[in-house]
Amino acid sequence: MNAPIYLQIKENLEIAILSGRIGPGQRLPSVRKLAEQFQINPNTVQRVMTELRKTGLVTGRQGQPMIVISNIDQIRSYRQKKLIALVHDCIHQLKRLNYQETEIVNLISSEIRNRSNT
Repeated sequence: MNAPIYLQIKENLEIAILSGRIGPGQRLPSVRKLAEQFQINPNTVQRVMTELRKTGLVTGRQGQPMIVISNIDQIRSYRQKKLIALVHDCIHQLKRLNYQETEIVNLISSEIRNRSNT
């Protein structure tokens, strides 16, 4: 099942912030620009901005540009929480497939090695 478009866009913007592609203190694209880019209703983009503001990664008011927070420690903390949530989800899914912890560790280690060789 695909996530709703507003969640996909929020995730993309979140990743851009957490990876540093959109840096601290930088403005996010306007609602109108994002609506045009993704060919969606501006109300959907406004929902994205509202959800993104709830994360604490951006600041701004209705009608004002959204800006990535300047607090690098807060961004790092959010990034770490995101990583932990992803790892927990991965482990949960693998355990549902009846993998044991040592198998999970070996699988992840092997994939890291394989990716670093490419």
